[in-house]
Amino acid sequence: MAHEPGEQTLKVLHDADRPPRGSGPQVVLLAEWSGTERQLLRAVDHGLVCVRPRSRAGLDRIRLALLYA
Repeated sequence: MAHEPGEQTLKVLHDADRPPRGSGPQVVLLAEWSGTERQLLRAVDHGLVCVRPRSRAGLDRIRLALLYA
C-alpha cells in the first residue's frame, strides 16, 4: 500500500524480487499511480501484477485483486 508510489516503492519491489529476476512474489499495489511509464514497467519487471486505486479499494475489490494475482 502506498499513497503515491515512487522510487522508494520501486526499491521495495526490487529488494523483494529474487534471482532470477521476476521470480519473487507477485505484487498487488494499492495506490494512486502517478509514476511514469518507465517506473510502471520497472515495477512489472519486479512482480507488479495489479494496481488498484486506493480511493476505490474496498475490501471486496482488494480481495478480488489478490485472488486474481
